[in-house]
Amino acid sequence: MEEVEKNKARQAMQNLKKRLEQPSFLPTPLATDAQYLSLYLRQTHDIEMPESHRLIAFVEFLSSKLTWKQICEVFEYILLNDAPDERNGTYAVWISKSEDLLSRDSYSEMERAEIAKDLVSIFDRALADTPQNTGLALGLGTIYLKEAAHREGDTEYVSQAVTWLNRALDWLPKPDQRDHVQQYMCANINLRLGQCYMLLRVYKLALEHLNRAAEGNVLGEQEHSELISGITRCNLELSAQI
Repeated sequence: MEEVEKNKARQAMQNLKKRLEQPSFLPTPLATDAQYLSLYLRQTHDIEMPESHRLIAFVEFLSSKLTWKQICEVFEYILLNDAPDERNGTYAVWISKSEDLLSRDSYSEMERAEIAKDLVSIFDRALADTPQNTGLALGLGTIYLKEAAHREGDTEYVSQAVTWLNRALDWLPKPDQRDHVQQYMCANINLRLGQCYMLLRVYKLALEHLNRAAEGNVLGEQEHSELISGITRCNLELSAQI
């Protein structure tokens, strides 16, 4: 039964994609105001997907044609119609989408700065719904870290990354009360803090966090590769200082 539902969901997504690819289906210029989004939902009501999923797919399939402001308008529209227990999921997708956009090279520094600034507001609103959310703090810290690396160690972005990552660490339960997911998050936070201090060239502190990240061997393959690379570099840099 589960496989049948997955196949239905895949088929619905394919049907929606085909419709969005029809030149006559979308308005010119592309609109994202409430009036058009309401019309879009009526035009796609026959596709077996929840309204919020159809709106998220709209952003996903058309992101290369949408401005950041338009993407935000779609997510604001979703939030207006979300039930209280759905809002966290919408914020998570919005944040994930912004992180995806920041990973591209097609945005100017001014556009990247605008997205990063708006992200703080998005995170603040998400945290208002779920205070002391470790996952959100880790997400924002990681985004600031990536922006810092993109800007060749911009200290303002590194500082923001360290602040949010330390909050994420503080908001975790005590070590003996953590489940497997929380143990993984702790390792990931320490990995990212280690990378922050590497950007600041504070290699001793970076190595301390990287060694903590290695505890329990809970990181994924890509993260483990980053960890080994970081530890190797820190040891080389510290050896050169002797």
